[in-house]
Amino acid sequence: MRTKFQLIRVNLNDIGLDLNNPRFEGFENQQECLEYMLDDKDTKLSNIIRDISYGGLTLNPIIISDSKAGNGYKYIVRDGNRRVAAMKSILNPSLLTEKHKKMINKLEIPENLLLEIREIDCHYSNDEEAINFNIERIHSGEMDGVGTRAWNPIAQYRNAKKIGSPHYLDKTMGVYNFLKNNGIDVEVNSITNIHRVFGNNKVTEVLGYSLSDSFDVIIPKSTNENILVTIIKRVFDDFGSTPPAKRVTDIENEGQVLGYINDLISEIGDPLAPHESVPANGNTKEQTSNPTPTQKEVLEEKPATTQEPDRGQQRGRPHNPTWERRNVIPLN
Repeated sequence: MRTKFQLIRVNLNDIGLDLNNPRFEGFENQQECLEYMLDDKDTKLSNIIRDISYGGLTLNPIIISDSKAGNGYKYIVRDGNRRVAAMKSILNPSLLTEKHKKMINKLEIPENLLLEIREIDCHYSNDEEAINFNIERIHSGEMDGVGTRAWNPIAQYRNAKKIGSPHYLDKTMGVYNFLKNNGIDVEVNSITNIHRVFGNNKVTEVLGYSLSDSFDVIIPKSTNENILVTIIKRVFDDFGSTPPAKRVTDIENEGQVLGYINDLISEIGDPLAPHESVPANGNTKEQTSNPTPTQKEVLEEKPATTQEPDRGQQRGRPHNPTWERRNVIPLN
């Protein structure tokens, strides 16, 4: 099917929008179609405009064919309607209503971008079978591996780390990597559900650990590491196993999350309760006279917060675990 297409360079003004695009029911004219796309929340055209104004046009193909509507355009978009509409908005803001003009005028659009999008590379064909074959594989999901397979959240996280970008799963994956690096295997089939727990700053405080700037888990001597690890593993088992032991509806809000953690602490133990610390030389050392607050005290005395913890108090590398894997409380 690829041989049915030609890669040609086309002036943007020669390309008309597809008025019968499957994303909507159909329009009478180009202006009506463009205004609808700018206003439609599902189309998210304003986000595409900002993205193109920042980084230019992506390499995703724009498919066109000869226009047969007699509307003054040489070509019609067959795939890439939103991107063409975005570029038209950037290049010709005079076509827009005052509301949309203001949005365009707020953008800092470099002059070289305006030159770049005046003419664009398109995949051109009039072979309907070839056009539909490709469009279906672009927009019909995975199609049992034949179509485009979207990255799952962990793949998205790995790519973010590969290119040095932050990711919303940083905290939770830091906890997961802590378990993995210490030889504890857990399933992560629903990492976004697990993130409802470990992405909550209050949980980090209640369980008595912190995260370094690189999201390594740091456990102070005042925290019972054996109990902490058992609780962490239990959360992964409850929400990451197949099938999960718990439902995501059990942790839909912070109150439910903290209630769930409180139940685990009641069952397994409080990692912040006074305990003996066992250093590397094997000699026991009594708990400091000013122990850290227990989980109950933390919940009662400090308000919940969604702010990031103070990184200045957390720098350093994680210490070697004081617990042994075989001593972790078994989970029934």
